[in-house]
Amino acid sequence: MNLKLATRWSLAIASELSPLCHRLEVAGSIRRHRTEPGDIDIVCIPKRQETKDLLGSTVSTTNAVLEWSRSYAEKCKGQLTGPGDQVPRIISGGEREGKQLILQLRKCQLDLWFATEANFATRLLMRTGSKEHNIWLATRLTERGMHWFPYEGITTLEALRAANINPSLPGAADQAVSANLIMPAGTESDLYGYAGIDLIAPENRELPWLAKHIDSGL
Repeated sequence: MNLKLATRWSLAIASELSPLCHRLEVAGSIRRHRTEPGDIDIVCIPKRQETKDLLGSTVSTTNAVLEWSRSYAEKCKGQLTGPGDQVPRIISGGEREGKQLILQLRKCQLDLWFATEANFATRLLMRTGSKEHNIWLATRLTERGMHWFPYEGITTLEALRAANINPSLPGAADQAVSANLIMPAGTESDLYGYAGIDLIAPENRELPWLAKHIDSGL
């Protein structure tokens, strides 16, 4: 896709999904204004409906965006409407709610990333990228005595050691969340602030801009 087309499609998808979400942002290479995005990334906080038992305990939760995706895939099953169309289907993540759902639309792939208010900023930052930006930011935070769990947020290495959590092991991020070790971050600016820098505009998160500015005191 070229950027103009990808932007138009992403806005149409966002318009369709916004009523099903408390919060939604287009992320990925479209947000970075890359000339040829490969897919569409959206980070959202879906509206959820809980089902409770007679004692008031939650027995199930319905994710409105997940249900929309399942309905779309079922409705469009086997339907091809034009040259180059793909068969709409859920590629992964549709069997139960998780962090991500990958949905093949007729014209492009849609990557949906589910968040909460607590981790929306860090998931938006992570899924905006670029990969080189994320590696650089994680390294900078480590040098300042912190660790970035990209899908949950930032904590200190000291706090992890005190809680006997090894950040490189599976499940460490969930353990840090459960132990209330994640520092608050309502916006991307908060996350950059922990790294000691101002917000970097999404379009500047590509390697050429970073390589040009990092050594100049970024």
